[in-house]
Amino acid sequence: MYVANAGNTDAHVPATFSDFTVQYGDGEAKAIPFAVKNEIVVEESDKEDLAALIQYAKDAQEAPSYAYVVPKVKALFEKALADAAAVNANAAATQAE
Repeated sequence: MYVANAGNTDAHVPATFSDFTVQYGDGEAKAIPFAVKNEIVVEESDKEDLAALIQYAKDAQEAPSYAYVVPKVKALFEKALADAAAVNANAAATQAE
C-alpha cells in the first residue's frame, strides 16, 4: 500500500498499517482500528502456442496466394497479427490476453 507524503503529492512511500490515529484540531486523538491486506498475484502465461501461431501467420503472409486475399480480410488479419505480436512482446501479459 502506498500513501502520498503530506508535503509532496508526487512522492510515495510504502506503508503498512494496523491502526490509524486521527488527531483533531482540539488535540483529541482517536484510534481507528483497521487492517489492510495487500496481495499480489503473479500469473505465469505460456506464450508458446501464441508464438507458433504468430509464426504460422507470418508464413501465410509470405505465401504467393496472400496477394489475392480480399483487402478487408487482409486488414483484419494484419490487425489480429499485430495485436498477437503485441501481447507476445508484453512480459506482463496474462494468459487471458
